[in-house]
Parts: sequence; structure tokens; C-alpha cells
Amino acid sequence: TYEYQGPEPADSDGDHIPNWWEVQQDLTQVRQLRGSSDSDWMTDLEEYIADTNPNDSGSLLPPVGTLRQEGGVHLWLSDSSSNRIYQAFFTTNLTGATPLWIPIEPQRSGSGGDLLISTTNTSAMTLYRLEVSLP
Repeated sequence: TYEYQGPEPADSDGDHIPNWWEVQQDLTQVRQLRGSSDSDWMTDLEEYIADTNPNDSGSLLPPVGTLRQEGGVHLWLSDSSSNRIYQAFFTTNLTGATPLWIPIEPQRSGSGGDLLISTTNTSAMTLYRLEVSLP
């Protein structure tokens, strides 16, 4: 008879959330791909990726502030996670089936504090978005 004695599988229920995080957050380890433990608009998987608290509906990504100055715009995110990667994008046109989102600077690692991203785009009508991902 053989017995497996290796490390515990990283994701035993196949929901793409590591077991250690589900245990740390006191979540069920039963597959819930679209589940939201705090009944907010983010799934538990999205909360894991964003590094927010899946048991607190008030735990969200901090808002992104903008400061327009001569020569460009500065975007800042307060309380970035030092365990995540951030990428800012801009577009000047939301028409069409798929807007073209253009990356601003390379991806940036969070610092655990404020994160400042600068762009030289000075178009009058510019929209920004921020993407957070796992390292």
C-alpha cells in the first residue's frame, strides 16, 4: 500500500484560491467559483487577487486619485498591497465593442503604502483604470 506524504495540494477544491488563504480567511474549502462570502460585488477569488478581506463588504480596492499638472497626469493609489502588482491603463475613446486600453509605464509592485503612477498623456478626455494581479 502506498500513502501520499508530499505537501498538501495548493488548491484542493479547484477554485483557484490557495488552501492557506482560505484557511487564513476562514472560508469554506468547498468549490465556489462565483461565491462571495461577504455578499458584495467581488467574488472570493477576486478578493484574493485584490488582496482585500472576503469577509468584509467594506474591504475594497482604494480609490485611485488623479492630479493633472502641466505635462501630464499623476495617478495615486493609497494603501497598495506589497503582495500585488499594479498596472494602470488609459483610453481616450470608449466607443466600439472593445475599447483600446493602453498601458501606462511598466507594471509596478505595491509598496504597502501610496503608489504613484505618472503619464504624459494630456488629452482633455482621458479615462483611466487600474488592474491588480498576483506577482
